[in-house]
Amino acid sequence: MSRVARKPAGKSSQSMVRGRTPTAKRATTATNFLGKVHSATIRQRSGSAVAFAQSANAARRMDRPTSGPAGRNPITFVRLAALSPKAREQAVTAGLPATLLDEAATKLGLSQRAFLAALKIAPTTVARAKSTSSALSTDDSDRIARLAELWHDAMTVFQHEEGARGWLTGRVPVLDAVPLQLVQTSQGFNRARTAVLQLAYGVYA
Repeated sequence: MSRVARKPAGKSSQSMVRGRTPTAKRATTATNFLGKVHSATIRQRSGSAVAFAQSANAARRMDRPTSGPAGRNPITFVRLAALSPKAREQAVTAGLPATLLDEAATKLGLSQRAFLAALKIAPTTVARAKSTSSALSTDDSDRIARLAELWHDAMTVFQHEEGARGWLTGRVPVLDAVPLQLVQTSQGFNRARTAVLQLAYGVYA
């Protein structure tokens, strides 16, 4: 009886193991590589998110008004005029420092007494605010903010302080009033602002 020759089972198994080993290694290497790429991508995205949040916080800090003496950029009359409407509103709500009144009076070439009389602000209120280092009321702060905005507009039109000062403190025919005195109310301020903007377009006021 002839015998069927059989291949040793061990050799076949070893060949199969040897055949799978390079593929398994390549699969493991690819898996490890993809894992590293994924981890790097997550770290990159996390870093970008942190950087964006830090930039946004920095922008908010820069735009936040500081009215107290301890602020890094204390509000001045000129800086108040250059603030965005939102930042100016925040400053008014928080209350402006009384020192702005001195600066504004100097800009307009007026005595403190004449300046406060024009804005209808009581001198005793200002003296109390200065002595206690407290902020002005919202109403008084609002008047100063309106005047600062009007000063900014007048400077844009006249390009020098003398012209802006003369227009704000003199009687304007089209208004039949002194612009400085009109900042007491929002309606008066809007009238004065319309008049100064008309000057920018060549309309006599």
